Amino acid sequence: MAEHKIPPFLTKQFSVLKTKQEKDELLTRYRTWKHNEVTELFVEYLEYEIGVNQETSDKKFDFVSWFQKKEFNSYHKGVRQILRKLLKQIGK
Repeated sequence: MAEHKIPPFLTKQFSVLKTKQEKDELLTRYRTWKHNEVTELFVEYLEYEIGVNQETSDKKFDFVSWFQKKEFNSYHKGVRQILRKLLKQIGK
């Protein structure tokens, strides 16, 4: 039997299931969802948002202070990390 990688957002639900049939059904629904057109569009949107966020972060702005610049950069870096984590959990 081939092993399947369970994404973190399904791990708890997967461990609660008792029978192999229930687990196989959950994996089948996950695979169907993952390869769905809407999911693909969502992944493209997240990747686009990462790019826009990077461009915004790279632009030159006139900041009043060094702290303001660091806060701005840290915020955008955090947003990109969250978006990348979502993409990783989806499996893309």
